[in-house]
Amino acid sequence: MFGRYKVLCDVERRLHELSQNVEEMARELARGHKGEGEMIVQNVLIDGHNLAFRCLHAPGISRLTDRNGRPSGMVFGFLRSVAALKKRYPEASFWVAWDGSNQRRRSRYPEYKRHRKARKGNAVSGGEEGFDPLLCLRELLPLMGLRQVWNSREEADDVIATLVRGELDGQTNLVYSTDRDFLQLVSSSTKLLYPAIGSRREVLFDEAGVENLYGVRPCKMLQLRALFGDESDNLPGVPRVPKKVLKSLVQSYGDVDGVYTSGLSAVNRGQYERLRGAEPQVRINLEVMALVNVEVSRTDPDVDEDGVARRLEDLDIKAASILQAFFGKPESTSESL
Repeated sequence: MFGRYKVLCDVERRLHELSQNVEEMARELARGHKGEGEMIVQNVLIDGHNLAFRCLHAPGISRLTDRNGRPSGMVFGFLRSVAALKKRYPEASFWVAWDGSNQRRRSRYPEYKRHRKARKGNAVSGGEEGFDPLLCLRELLPLMGLRQVWNSREEADDVIATLVRGELDGQTNLVYSTDRDFLQLVSSSTKLLYPAIGSRREVLFDEAGVENLYGVRPCKMLQLRALFGDESDNLPGVPRVPKKVLKSLVQSYGDVDGVYTSGLSAVNRGQYERLRGAEPQVRINLEVMALVNVEVSRTDPDVDEDGVARRLEDLDIKAASILQAFFGKPESTSESL
């Protein structure tokens, strides 16, 4: 009897080990690649306002309107971009994160993003009174199978950071944005896809890509960017000290604290004075640039193919490729807007 029990225990142990091995193989496959270096992506996380306002100012589509004069270019450009991503990563779940308030960051640094034009309720003027392209997008996206996430008191950066560090941790994630604050999230399972803009080519940032370009690992990008500053967010960095010098300081001392407690003996007198003078702002940058975990609100998919088609037709958007990407409809050779 004891011998049979021992055999059963050994079988159970082997089955458990086999199950663990299978699970690990599945995780490795999910992190793997397909085709010529194309990664298998489980989640695409889109920085919603970042994409929407790039479409608003994009040559060729920024001034598009429908028959009633409503500005339809943002809607068309946004959906066309998302459709291209859907075709590229058809197996992925799609998430669109929207900005809420940036008041928390402004309370720490009142000049944060102060130079940007104010958005009146996130609406875009033009055409039919009361038409809001962003509201239109928010109504359309769940019908197309996308999840929307936000926190009314925080920015989309923090919402996306919360997801990839928590609910989506361990899955393969692709963040789609031109915001380089997301570089601090890059890991073995999370990449940043920086889209092509004008003559600038698309860049897919993985861990090696970040280190090759910036000289530090992604986990040190916050420290480096605090020294660099961020002109797009109106955050000054250390003035008139070459970036290669700032980079070497982070490489040598690890973080901002290490840099400023080092004595700065590796720099010349002028650089020393500028680094010391900028220290209060650099420490503010550290706080403002850090992506924090926040509560996340969401709308889940509520697919309605006919509803999407009617809404696009109402906006004079003949976008067969958009419908094909999300619903498998055949593409028309005469697609237009």
